Amino acid sequence: MTVCIGSICDKAKSVVVAADRMVTLQLPPTEFEHTGSKIDCLTDKVLFLVAGNILPATEILKKTKSKLTNHQNASVEEVAKIVCNAYQEYRMAQVEEFFLKPRCLTLKMFYQENKSLGIPKELALALDNQMVQYNLGVELIVAGTDSAGGHLFTVMNPGVCNCFDKIGFVAIGSGSMHATSAFIANCYSMEFGVNKGVYYASESKIMAERAPGVGAETDIAFISDKGKRFMTKAEIQLLRDSCLKIKTPKIEEAEKIIGNLPFEKDATNESRK
Repeated sequence: MTVCIGSICDKAKSVVVAADRMVTLQLPPTEFEHTGSKIDCLTDKVLFLVAGNILPATEILKKTKSKLTNHQNASVEEVAKIVCNAYQEYRMAQVEEFFLKPRCLTLKMFYQENKSLGIPKELALALDNQMVQYNLGVELIVAGTDSAGGHLFTVMNPGVCNCFDKIGFVAIGSGSMHATSAFIANCYSMEFGVNKGVYYASESKIMAERAPGVGAETDIAFISDKGKRFMTKAEIQLLRDSCLKIKTPKIEEAEKIIGNLPFEKDATNESRK
């Protein structure tokens, strides 16, 4: 299901986002590395990231962009709410298409005219339960900056919007636990400067590659009050190389310290019973 990451840095004034390029299709279940980025621009300072089923995400993105035509100066929160509404609208349209239209029904008919239509109670309850549980299989991040600083929002099934500004970082997709653990292990802070913000977002993406369904190809972008900037392939490789240079000595030093612990000697000492 891939991974998308967002983090706030530069004393909460800027945002870094990262994503792999693994694409997921649900019908039939398919995953593959794609040449296109999963990071899209909504406005000059707001980005849209997708984890999960790419087909509904594409439709939600289209709906969002059409709604944003006259809202290019909207705050990040306002944009996130527009994305959330687009998510809800698309999901409800899919619910109607899959569960009701084959029965020559609409949502209005099902919920407002149920009794007059004579739908058996058991069937109505079963259909309602299926519709409530219907999952698009897609998770979204809306990240950007405005006059109040950097912001991170997620939009999840069934169209719920959550703000991660207080936490300062967020990850979605199958690699989210690995990425989040990396931020926590590094004691990540929104006070970190741009270099640290970009580096730790990159490290979290690399850690997420250990999860199933996360690709090695990477896109990273940085948003500040000056606008957005996408990292070049050379810059992304520099970040990956830097991560290796930092981690290798740490691992070697850890091996030395662990090797000097007394527990193996104790375990093989027959006199200790």
